[in-house]
Amino acid sequence: MTLTKKDIVEHIHNKIGFPRQATAKLVTSIFDAFKEELLKGNSVKIANFGILKVRAKRARPGRNMRTGERVEISPRSVVTFKASRKLRDALNKKL
Repeated sequence: MTLTKKDIVEHIHNKIGFPRQATAKLVTSIFDAFKEELLKGNSVKIANFGILKVRAKRARPGRNMRTGERVEISPRSVVTFKASRKLRDALNKKL
């Protein structure tokens, strides 16, 4: 199952009782704050959950899977997530 923004809004609405519209604005504001910090190159640390970081990837050689020809994969930025120790421990207890 994939957790969507709509699911998060619904969960908060059911758990806390905020109106759906206000909850949707709150969730959108939180995601916008995450996005702004990541665009600045900063990391986003969520206590007991993990850290979102922007990582720069270098240009590297690759291959076109259809034709087999070599191509250059351009440099780009990616967002990585590192789970907190508490989250990892909780996940490993389930196994």
